[in-house]
Amino acid sequence: MRSNQVTRQDNDDIDTQAADYNHKRLFSRENFAFDDDVWDLTFRSTIASRRRSRVVFTSFPDSVKNDVKQYVIDGILGAKLSNQWARATTVTLKKAFQLLAEKHNTHFSPLALTQDDACSIEEYFCQEGHVDARAHIAVVARFATFLREKHQGLPTDFRPNPLAAPSSKNRGRSYSEGLVLQ
Repeated sequence: MRSNQVTRQDNDDIDTQAADYNHKRLFSRENFAFDDDVWDLTFRSTIASRRRSRVVFTSFPDSVKNDVKQYVIDGILGAKLSNQWARATTVTLKKAFQLLAEKHNTHFSPLALTQDDACSIEEYFCQEGHVDARAHIAVVARFATFLREKHQGLPTDFRPNPLAAPSSKNRGRSYSEGLVLQ
């Protein structure tokens, strides 16, 4: 009777088995694998649109492609985030890494990124004119945190700050911001 109960020591083993099962289930259901550059996640979609269920990694530099794929898998399996999150995250990271590939070269190491690169990304998203530049910078910041956790603290200086972008909250203008008296 006592053998059916799960002890605390067995709990870690169950979590590991569950993660392996989820990882196998994600890649065994459809005809794509981790190494593929296009993932079709339609089987886990809650909406009818098929194009929003595709996550594309073709435009990422080879030096960061596997790290981005692992970040997306951790979001899908670990945090149980949606297909829309995966797609929006890859679009934002694609823009950031295209900027860094232009700045350095296509074979740059993500572990060698500096605070200057973080400032470049902050400026890029602020200047691009997105209403929600903070959200885009926050995606890159979370990815940088993921890289530090995965690679024992590297890159140490690459820390994009979402607060570098102006707030997008709807607030009333004051007279000092140009409100015209009538």
